[in-house]
Amino acid sequence: ARLCTQLRRQIQDLQKSRKTAIDAAGLQRLLAADLAFHMVLVRAAGNRRILDIVADSRVLTRIFSTPRQEHNLQVLRETYRFHNDIQRALKKRDGEAARRLLAEHIRTSLREALEHHDATQNTRPLQANLPADLRAELERVEEAISQAKPTVKKARA
Repeated sequence: ARLCTQLRRQIQDLQKSRKTAIDAAGLQRLLAADLAFHMVLVRAAGNRRILDIVADSRVLTRIFSTPRQEHNLQVLRETYRFHNDIQRALKKRDGEAARRLLAEHIRTSLREALEHHDATQNTRPLQANLPADLRAELERVEEAISQAKPTVKKARA
């Protein structure tokens, strides 16, 4: 139950504050609590290789420096629900349910992170680094491709 306490407190604090999302300090507390939760699961699974990978400081640096989506009440509640459900499955010694819930949690988090990345990143990062003449030619080719109508070849009988 202690693993979910910090997250539950953040949900309550956010509700009381009437803000739309947690602040930077709250996000750091959330990420630390989230990482602790997942580290407990990795340790409990006894997978030393994953534990070493997750504990690697370079990995942690990349995780914590990655821009995050806004952690609003909905995101906090969803995270809490996943963590709480996983914890309950583990208490019941239902490894299959815990595995399924964890996989769903990871897929959901990954999808949200990718959607956030796509929405906030320059959609044409390659072009930003090209010389002007090459960038213009690439734009011309992309425009021609987008306007091209697909041709359907008839099969010979």
